[in-house]
Amino acid sequence: MPPIPHAAPVPPPGLWLDVEVGEEYARDAIARLERNPRDADGLFVLATVLAASGRRSEAIRTLTMLGRVAPYYPGLWRLKARLYREAGDERMAALCTETDARLARSSVRSRDR
Repeated sequence: MPPIPHAAPVPPPGLWLDVEVGEEYARDAIARLERNPRDADGLFVLATVLAASGRRSEAIRTLTMLGRVAPYYPGLWRLKARLYREAGDERMAALCTETDARLARSSVRSRDR
């Protein structure tokens, strides 16, 4: 598996997830990001795989990058809030939840115009 462009070296494949599907998703996401580091789908998939494999801080860092590229990406702020909550950082979890709600309201307003 190629290294993650912005993170620590990747552990042996068996440590990613207990299922090969997670490894396949990670490889695909990394390949997408090597071609385009701003690929929103690649960033979200990579963050999800990192979160599922217990690499919470790397997942949060990846979601932060996604927030810069595509702040309205579905599920971004909810996943980020959940990860902060799991890490015991209620303040950051609340900020992510607030951001999710604010962007949802903004999206509805712009769609209704």
